[in-house]
Amino acid sequence: MSATKFIPVSPGRLNRPAWHRAYVAELGPVSKTPGEHGSITSYEVYLNRERIGTVAGTLKSATSSLRAWLPDRTAAGITQHGHTRFEAVDALVRSHLAEIRRHPIAA
Repeated sequence: MSATKFIPVSPGRLNRPAWHRAYVAELGPVSKTPGEHGSITSYEVYLNRERIGTVAGTLKSATSSLRAWLPDRTAAGITQHGHTRFEAVDALVRSHLAEIRRHPIAA
């Protein structure tokens, strides 16, 4: 069995979220399946090497090369702030942390 290659998730030029100081989010194995306009790309998301879910990206239109990314689940009260891959991972991580009540903003 081969070792899983993890890709660190970085906000790039965006502001770093609160969870980014204490946790490490990484993308795991990728899978591609045929979709309506092209392939649907899915990454497994890991938080401190624990699998928490997946994010999937589909082409925005038939003529576009940009993908709209969505997490596989979101908790109540958690919104995704855009359609980039990092924003989908951010929503998934905040949902996971809110579910286990470790998020600094969780009620």
